[in-house]
Amino acid sequence: MQVHLVHSGDHLLPSLNRKLGEYGAQTLKERGLKLVLNQRVKSITANRVYLESGSIIETNTVISTVGNAPHPLVTALGAECAFEMRKGCIVTESTGQVKGQTHLWAMGDCAAFPAVAGGDCPNTAQFAFRQGALVGRNIARTMRQQKPRPIRFKGLGEIASIGHHVAVADILGVQFSGFFAWWLWRSVYLLKLPRFDRKIRVMLDWTLDLFFPRDLNHLSPRFSKSVNESHLESGDRLFHKGEPAFSFYIVKSGALEILDGDEIIQRITAGGYFGEQALLEGGIGSYDARAIEPTDLASVPASIFHQLARGGGSLGHFFQKSAAKYQSQEIVEAIGRKIDPNVAAQPISLFMERKLHTLSPGMMIRETLQVIRDHPRSSYPVVGAGEKLLGLMRREDFYEFLKRPDTRAETPMANMTFTSVPAVSADTTVGDVMKCFIRSGSNKVLVVDGDNRLQGIATVMDLFTAGTGGAGQNKQ
Repeated sequence: MQVHLVHSGDHLLPSLNRKLGEYGAQTLKERGLKLVLNQRVKSITANRVYLESGSIIETNTVISTVGNAPHPLVTALGAECAFEMRKGCIVTESTGQVKGQTHLWAMGDCAAFPAVAGGDCPNTAQFAFRQGALVGRNIARTMRQQKPRPIRFKGLGEIASIGHHVAVADILGVQFSGFFAWWLWRSVYLLKLPRFDRKIRVMLDWTLDLFFPRDLNHLSPRFSKSVNESHLESGDRLFHKGEPAFSFYIVKSGALEILDGDEIIQRITAGGYFGEQALLEGGIGSYDARAIEPTDLASVPASIFHQLARGGGSLGHFFQKSAAKYQSQEIVEAIGRKIDPNVAAQPISLFMERKLHTLSPGMMIRETLQVIRDHPRSSYPVVGAGEKLLGLMRREDFYEFLKRPDTRAETPMANMTFTSVPAVSADTTVGDVMKCFIRSGSNKVLVVDGDNRLQGIATVMDLFTAGTGGAGQNKQ
């Protein structure tokens, strides 16, 4: 086993004296550690670490210690309130007051707190502890109409353990290393522990460690699942309008309705998905989700969903397009106003195309190819016995079906999965069909009768052409 330590600086422990850092580096090298200075990691794969110099470290285990950063809420607060920021931290006066403010205070890791010796206070416990006490006293002084006081704490020093009962220390300007520094580090740690009984327990445990070898355990960690599962009964609400969105959902079984008030925006059944609209548009839900029968869901956390959606390419475009289906009633009505009101009130039967070239599941591949050659279309309705609608075959899906190794000229079309397309009745108004287009994200609807027999097909372009031209015609 080999251990490599990659460090971007020219010596270890940069917050301490350089000689102490070099001592620590030499001690670690003597134990067999391979030290790589003045280097940064460029990328990490499953079994390699790539450095900026082009060097490669073969490894299957990477432990990253990249320091800390302010919480994103602090950064967002600073940007929204136009605070002066430094490296993501809110700049304060030496009293703890936010610069330029009289009733706002910041301390600890979120604050760029001026140090007595110049610069900012280190993000360590000894400074954060003093800052908190100082700010508490200054708030009390301000309430008593007294002037707040600046910080006077300069720091007691730094101690760092480097293992095997060895440490390095810089206490009040005095540098030392070895066992005594390690003992001092343990003593300070022990003094900071709360409760006397805990101090005794830890002290006894550390004392025994000096005389007996370490008690090692082999752990078999169970990793957290990225995808969680949940169950809803009929009538259960998954979330309400205005609530924060935490997940992207996939329906494993059952069905839900997405509601805008009392209006049903989408009905999602097994194999469907939802939640992308809220995650992509601010993280707040715009609709209610209610189960209409016992339903099982798989939920993908928002963080993983955003990694997928922001990856670019076709997947990100797919989610953006999918989210467009969930439009509010106001947006739907605004789009509907682009069509002449007289046309919008007419039935779709006046604008649908009746002369259709259909396929059936009993047709073989060679027969389907003949229909495609004779009647080029982007898609073809599929009907079964009695001309009852089964779905739609898209041309690109058919080409993918042809690529399958088990597809032959005699393969029946029944082996192919057909696309589900919105279906409406012949008396549905053009205005309602336009809503259907917007809600479903489809650019065509199939017109059926009460027995689900195919009667015609209508496209978005057909309705816009008729709506802006002011005249409709029954296509033959």
